[in-house]
Amino acid sequence: MKVKTVGPYFVDYLLRKIDGQWLVEKSTTARTVRPTPKIDEVQFVTAPSPGKEFLINVTGSDFEPMTAYLEVVGKDCPETRPCKVDNGALLERAKLSATLLENVPLTLASGEFRIVVRNGDSKPSNASVVAVP
Repeated sequence: MKVKTVGPYFVDYLLRKIDGQWLVEKSTTARTVRPTPKIDEVQFVTAPSPGKEFLINVTGSDFEPMTAYLEVVGKDCPETRPCKVDNGALLERAKLSATLLENVPLTLASGEFRIVVRNGDSKPSNASVVAVP
């Protein structure tokens, strides 16, 4: 067996402290391929009202609680710059598991919105459409 040494290998990190725990937000190291999340259903927890915060539950699979975030496309949230519920907001406000994003806060205008979930730099999940009256 031949042993090869690689190095020195310099790495830059961007850290974020969440609930007293330091997490790597970005790194120059090689990345793993994150799983593509899948949305099965989006349910309203509280009634949606234009311009006011309401809560949703997103059920599905392959959610990574420490990296998952939502992208929303619709009125005032264009395809080129979707509105986001970032992972920090989800960690502070919602309950997250591999199959459920519970009590996700949204504030949207009236209209139809397409919601996808991403795990960090993963491909987007399938889209689910929600309507705000």
